[in-house]
Amino acid sequence: MQVGELDAVLPHISWHLNSFAERSNGRLTVEDITDSLRAGHRQLWLAVDGAIKGAALTEVANDRASTVRLTQGAGEDAAEWAFLIEGIMEWARQRGSTAFEAVCRPGWERYFKKFGLKKTHVVMEATL
Repeated sequence: MQVGELDAVLPHISWHLNSFAERSNGRLTVEDITDSLRAGHRQLWLAVDGAIKGAALTEVANDRASTVRLTQGAGEDAAEWAFLIEGIMEWARQRGSTAFEAVCRPGWERYFKKFGLKKTHVVMEATL
């Protein structure tokens, strides 16, 4: 989605943004997320089928591969729209990225394996 469209869609994705902030363990607020979207530091992806079924966030790393990283995702009926990851990966290829990562909860693994992603690491967290 384009940055200029963000304000029109915000009222429809408040649940998703709240979920992203809550699951960040205090690292992000909804305001942090919307600010980073407006600044172009993150990208918002929506699954729409009459209504918004899901939302995801990506960011582009400042590394040699220009890695596109899926950092958050939330919605309903994920099995029906998980395939949209292919479009995100294609966008990454077109922008010149040579790597893609999904940092996700364990439940997403069963969907993403179908699209060529494999588990290479496990993220473990602690609140300090």
